[in-house]
Amino acid sequence: QAVNRLGMNSVRSYVEVIVNQSLYVVKSVRYREPIGALWKHALACANAGELIAKACNVSPPDECFTLGLLHDVGKLLLFQIAAEIELRGVVNAEAVDQELPRLLDGHSAGYSKRLLDTWKFPKSCGEVAMHHENPMAADAISKPLLVVSYANLLVESMGYGWSPGVQAVPEDADAVRFLKLPPALIDTIRSEITKRMTEVGIA
Repeated sequence: QAVNRLGMNSVRSYVEVIVNQSLYVVKSVRYREPIGALWKHALACANAGELIAKACNVSPPDECFTLGLLHDVGKLLLFQIAAEIELRGVVNAEAVDQELPRLLDGHSAGYSKRLLDTWKFPKSCGEVAMHHENPMAADAISKPLLVVSYANLLVESMGYGWSPGVQAVPEDADAVRFLKLPPALIDTIRSEITKRMTEVGIA
């Protein structure tokens, strides 16, 4: 009955959320806050991706939901590795604190792509993960890439960034220039994202 009411694609999206949330569990108390912020960012970006895809007639929109959910999975991997090697006493917390920011900034997109490739996602999914922060660097600038790039910027501007702080959506960003969504529509999408996040207990 739930499948009939919600539709198969909606049910699949909820299942993806439940399954992916389990990836964000970590033993180390020290990493729970940043990993929790990363989970909020991923979920917000998934919802934004779906909503922007619908607004831009990018089909199927649930694909952009999935891409939004997984676009930063490389960051998650790096946090999980850091937590594990600390717990095992391989390195101390100070050494991790010195190295982790560099890895997150410079290598997480590559790790995201490798993970999605390893999990046998279509090549295009790995390309979105790799280039969502700089779509013009991609071999092919696809609509889903632009959608996830825009979604990433939008949710960061709403306070759902994985790192502290709120950043305005740059007007000259590639995704903004290409998709050209009207401000009124963006306001509607923002409201719907907030509503969805509130419904799952994430204000």
